Amino acid sequence: MSDISRQEFQRRRQALVEQMQPGSAALIFAAPEVTRSADSDTPIVRTVTSGTSPALTNGSGAGAD
Repeated sequence: MSDISRQEFQRRRQALVEQMQPGSAALIFAAPEVTRSADSDTPIVRTVTSGTSPALTNGSGAGAD
């Protein structure tokens, strides 16, 4: 992946924001999948619910080890 200029990054970010509905959120995954065992790759997701601490899950609702 090639680096982009600050101006190009800002232009792309603004274009994304302009396409979004008011009150919406964008989830941008920046980290690679985490290998939990030799035979599976599992995306690790941080979830936050109102009034609780963040929890790490494996994307299926089960807690991450």
